[in-house]
Amino acid sequence: MKIWISARTKHSNHYALRVLGGIAVSVLLALALIGCSVYLGFYFESQKEVISVGGCILTSMLLIWTALWIGRKAGQDAAIFVQDEKKRLFVIEAGNYVRSRSKIPGYIAMVTDTQKKIDDIKDYVNQKDDLSLFFPQIISVESIKENHTEYYFICRVQLPEGETVRRTCRLVKGYEEEEALLLALEQRRYREQAWEVRENRNPVCILVSGLLLAAAVIVCVLSHPAMGVLPRGIYFPCLGIAFVLFTVMLYFIIRQRRGE
Repeated sequence: MKIWISARTKHSNHYALRVLGGIAVSVLLALALIGCSVYLGFYFESQKEVISVGGCILTSMLLIWTALWIGRKAGQDAAIFVQDEKKRLFVIEAGNYVRSRSKIPGYIAMVTDTQKKIDDIKDYVNQKDDLSLFFPQIISVESIKENHTEYYFICRVQLPEGETVRRTCRLVKGYEEEEALLLALEQRRYREQAWEVRENRNPVCILVSGLLLAAAVIVCVLSHPAMGVLPRGIYFPCLGIAFVLFTVMLYFIIRQRRGE
């Protein structure tokens, strides 16, 4: 049996500490950056607006980057790939076996439960029982999309109940003997030739939503009270439309990045 598991959880599992600690550090850094911006704004009062905008942009970039980094590491720690003696390949994501909760206490409970579930999965896998009774098996792979830090592969998996579904899975780079896992996925890529060919409409959707977003932003700027070119009554509606269009564009960008 071959097991691919994050080196951080292979021996000592501190999943909850890493996730919650990473979030706490990112929040403290953001608060420190905000504090520096406020201090500089008072010290250089003539440049207060510029410093305020710059601090807001830097804080947002910091939070987005740390959120992506924490999410990527957490995704790798919670994902386990197993190939048994029959050469069957299983993908096990511990987060899928944890009940969803809301609010901050609920999120902390989810992270803690995920850590416990990782240990349970490791124990079960080491018992070398029939994994198909509890975990999804990768039957065939439609496509593999490589990005800078991870792979996304679209595959068909057979659930323990016997149903076969289409699923997008993520493989974060950094596993030991990662080449062997990629080879196992590639071997399943050609087992089934009857894949339905789907037209990739993501680039067109990204372009259209991006152009509409640009138009909405221009209208927002022109209708802002500081500009006064267009009626100010349309400013907030256009701002809401711009947010919706940004969300739509981001959705298609993520689909394109994942190869869906």
